[in-house]
Amino acid sequence: MLGAFCNSRGAVIGIAIGVLLGQQLLGGFVGWLASYFPAAIGRLASGVAMGQPLTSYTAITSAIVLTIVFVAAALWRFSHDEL
Repeated sequence: MLGAFCNSRGAVIGIAIGVLLGQQLLGGFVGWLASYFPAAIGRLASGVAMGQPLTSYTAITSAIVLTIVFVAAALWRFSHDEL
């Protein structure tokens, strides 16, 4: 989606890294909200790899919803772009 909205490669990678690090930083400040961030999937995956059951599906659900929103936004942008 960022590639569809930004012309600069630097902006695309900068925003992506900012969001990735921002999830971890914001998760430290607002603990109850951290389970909704897609970055929490790593913790869930490590637990499943060790044979523990999933504790919550919120991170997986939020990642799926955000993926659908971002793909829809990119498709919308592509449909309004002139060739």
